[in-house]
Amino acid sequence: MINAGIVGASGLTGKELIKILLRHKNARIKYATSRRFAGKKIESLFPEFTGLIEQKFISPADKSIFNDVDLVFLCLPHTESFEFVKKFYQKGIRIIDLSADFRIKDTCTYKIWYKTKHKYGNILKEAVYGLPEVLKEKIINAKLVANPGCFATSILLGICPVMDKLNIQDIIIDSKTGISGAGATPTL
Repeated sequence: MINAGIVGASGLTGKELIKILLRHKNARIKYATSRRFAGKKIESLFPEFTGLIEQKFISPADKSIFNDVDLVFLCLPHTESFEFVKKFYQKGIRIIDLSADFRIKDTCTYKIWYKTKHKYGNILKEAVYGLPEVLKEKIINAKLVANPGCFATSILLGICPVMDKLNIQDIIIDSKTGISGAGATPTL
């Protein structure tokens, strides 16, 4: 049984992850964190989990999040995963980061897109891009998996099978979505 922690579990991504883990026969949710809802039952925020999970959200500042877990999922906004990744990484706990903080290998490109310097280039070098259809063998033993976003996944799954067969210089992708991938908090 894999004991999993979820940091940032009260957002849209955290909610979906709870759904997945509740159905996974080899995973147990050890804790779910939320700054805003610490101390409240998970089912009070997500009534669809009534009777399925009895736990309360705990604060991400609680030091116990580094104990008794095999794997941690970080469901945090971009640029907020850095310190958590560093601490879990140092403790040897496997990490799946659902933000963009460890997806882009080039720190200069990261700074252009996220308007901040990447804090941990040494850990970034170890991150594996989490697209199992393409990089399964690398993901299996990775300490840090940088989970790809939905648009990248939809694009890469379509083009990767033919990339080595075609002589392509440029690709133009036109993608649409019916819901923002920016999370539950409205922003400009």
